[in-house]
Amino acid sequence: MIAGDADPIRSALTPLTELLRIDGYDLEVVQADTAGVALQIHAGAEACAECLVPASIMELYVRDALKDLPAWRDARLDLRYPQKGS
Repeated sequence: MIAGDADPIRSALTPLTELLRIDGYDLEVVQADTAGVALQIHAGAEACAECLVPASIMELYVRDALKDLPAWRDARLDLRYPQKGS
């Protein structure tokens, strides 16, 4: 559920989203509310499995992208990776 306006989050994540698309992934904001921000990374049919950094590194990238959004920079982050084998 996305409460309020998630557009600033999407906008801040645009450079990261574009980089992920090069390797066959998509980044979706699935939740942005008082509970925090949830992001889902989807793997396309031709996604480069070796190209996706570990979740701990991706979280650093996401937090860096959100650092200029005071309402979101310290929010709880739920980062969901593609299921292996799917």
